[in-house]
This record gives sequence, structure tokens and C-alpha cells, in this order.
Amino acid sequence: ENRAAIEQALAALADNASTLSSHAGRTDPARRYLGDSLEHDAREALDRYRDGHFDGAAFQIQQATENCVACHTKLHSPGTSPAAEHFVDRSALASLPLAERARLEVATRRFDEAVASYEKLLASPKIPPSEMLTPLVDYLIVEVRVKGEFERAAKTLARFAKRPDLWRHLRSDVDEWIHALRELRPLASSAPDLAKARELIERARSIAKVPADSGPLVHYLVASSVLQRFLATTPPPSNRDAAEAYYLLGLAETHVGD
Repeated sequence: ENRAAIEQALAALADNASTLSSHAGRTDPARRYLGDSLEHDAREALDRYRDGHFDGAAFQIQQATENCVACHTKLHSPGTSPAAEHFVDRSALASLPLAERARLEVATRRFDEAVASYEKLLASPKIPPSEMLTPLVDYLIVEVRVKGEFERAAKTLARFAKRPDLWRHLRSDVDEWIHALRELRPLASSAPDLAKARELIERARSIAKVPADSGPLVHYLVASSVLQRFLATTPPPSNRDAAEAYYLLGLAETHVGD
């Protein structure tokens, strides 16, 4: 009985996704890419729904939220969006596992609720640490890039580090992240500087014992925050500086992103 409303909503999502390109403007190719990706995912979901492949359509919509998360966690946010108030907590979505719920809260720019969900997840003794690796990174992305609350993140990690079931390498990584958060905290409010981002990435590489080492995660994450803010400056950086910034951002995101 909801078919007409669902089709209309999926079509509106696909049509409106294209407006992200005009919102991004000439100097933001990353947001234009995300807009194109969101439109593709929404149209794929609409086609699957019309063909009766409802599970596939639902999966495609869930994948589409990755575009929202990627866009909404690039830069510092002045606050939580009032438009999506109670979108999750007063619907069936409230019963989702905490990690999925937190991702939806980030996708709808309900950052305060997302932080609370992540912190509740990290404090849960019922969930093994092996299932918290992605939520740990997602939580740090929100706290560092979106909210700039380095000290709160460090305190949360300090409580997490007291768990008796952490394996030795993860405990070492968490200790490294806590130290880096407190050391790099001044960069949360400093003017974005390309040279500083370059230095942070060089330091991260020197810390890593092997290429896949997670120890320098916070250095890469803070570097990505500096670079995102640098690319968003007005007037925009020169083509040469923007090219280097995107290259460095790519290096950082290989260690930060999914």
C-alpha cells in the first residue's frame, strides 16, 4: 500500500541528488562526484523497486547513505541539523544495531546523537572489540573533522583502552591515538595550511612500522581535516596547490576511509 509514496520518494531523491553538483560549484569536484554517485545509487534503487526487487532496492538505498556520510564528514559542522530531528529515534530505525544507527545519524547530520551512539557502542561489554574497528574510525572522523572535540575523543578512547579483552596490538594503537589526539589538538582551530598537512603525512609514514599499520591513523585523519579545510578556503587555492592537496588527501584517505 506504500508503493506510490515510495516510488515518488525514490524519484525525488534521484532528481534532487543532481542539484548537489550545482551546490558544489566549480571549485568542488569532490562534492560533484558524490552528487553523481548519490544520483546513480538512487536511480538504481528506483529501477530495482519498480522491477519488484525490493531487497535489492533496500540494499542500494543503504549503500547510498555512504555518499551522505562522506559529504557530511568532510568539514566542521556548525551544529546538528534540525531537519532530521527524531528521524531515527522515533521510527523503526531506532532498533537497528548501534553501528548502523550511528551511520544513519551521521548521514542525516544528527552528529550529537551519532556521537552518543558510538560512545554507547564502544562502552558495551557485550560487543567484542573485533567488531568495533570500523566504528572506532567512524567515531574519530566525526569527533576530529566534524566536531573538533579532540579531548572528548581521547577520554572515550582512554575508557575503551581499559577493556581487558583488547589484544596487544589494538591496545598499542589506541594508546597511540590518544597521544596523537592530545598532541595535535591545536590544529583543530588553526588556519588550514598545506605545508602542515604535508608534514603530518610525512610523520605518519615515519610512525608506521608497515604500510597497513593503524598507529598513525589520527595523524592521517587530522591531515585530511586540514586538507579538506584548505580546499574549502576562499579564495580557492591555486590549481597547483589544489592538485597537491587532492593527492595528499588521497594518501590520507587510503588509511582513513573504507
